[in-house]
Amino acid sequence: MDFYPQFIAFEVDNSHPTNALDELSRLFENKDVIRDVKFIAENTKAVIDLLRWFEARQVNAHKAYNRVMDLLAWASHKSLDPTIPPEHAKAFEDTASRLEQYYSLAPVGVRGPTFHQQGLDFLKAVRLFDPQQTKALSLEGFVEAIPSIQDNAIAL
Repeated sequence: MDFYPQFIAFEVDNSHPTNALDELSRLFENKDVIRDVKFIAENTKAVIDLLRWFEARQVNAHKAYNRVMDLLAWASHKSLDPTIPPEHAKAFEDTASRLEQYYSLAPVGVRGPTFHQQGLDFLKAVRLFDPQQTKALSLEGFVEAIPSIQDNAIAL
């Protein structure tokens, strides 16, 4: 975090002046901006790690649903942390809310989101192929969510 002001000062001294560089220099004089940049730098690792995992050459689909649910749980937990500023807690709360909107089912009797992640049922279903999870999962509903298993009449 300490390198940002040093980097900006170096750029101001050694490059052609630009409006963006001047504005960036002024922004970093504000302690609230520094605090927010530090917050972002410290807390985006979980999101970036998940994105990198999805971009990897080999994504294990049977682990995708759990990784997103882990991120949702992390953001929910952080939103309740009394030691962080309210605006940072709100950022975690909004992150958890958005993930929940896309990846969680609505409770019985509650209208679900208008948008439903198309592959969600599949990602939930393929968890069946993870040997470490199989014993903890209910088999109900898995067959229907995996394309062409029903067509081939495979009974579990």
